[in-house]
Amino acid sequence: MSYQKRPKLGIVAALYVLFIMSWLSLVLLFFPLGFYIDITQTISSGAVSNSSGFAFNMIQSVLVFLIPTFFIPWLRNMYRYFPWLLPFVVICTLNLIIFGVGSEITNKGFEVSNATRHTIFTVLAVAQIIASRLAMSAYFHFRPLKPLR
Repeated sequence: MSYQKRPKLGIVAALYVLFIMSWLSLVLLFFPLGFYIDITQTISSGAVSNSSGFAFNMIQSVLVFLIPTFFIPWLRNMYRYFPWLLPFVVICTLNLIIFGVGSEITNKGFEVSNATRHTIFTVLAVAQIIASRLAMSAYFHFRPLKPLR
């Protein structure tokens, strides 16, 4: 059914893209960098950052607004009008999850003041980020993201 037959859905979809997806795109673009900075500050200072537990809350908040765009057909059409948006959203969401998990691993390791534990959890966080990024790269090498048609 086209937007000419149901113009209200087109207006709602345009407002969703304008107000929600524009802010969500900025969050997806800049929050992995924030988690990277959080990891480096935790390692350099040796103390748990103030954002402990924030990563999973941020990931949940992003997914609450992102999941409906894949399952509601009139919202999914925005990926047809903006073909670059689907690969951008998928890759940036995976980056957000990867760096969020790395940040949480680092924060858990620095909860106890023990140099050996700090080293182990730092290595675990870095290994998790590298392994996840390599797995993501391999997956998208064999199954490239394509815009919806």
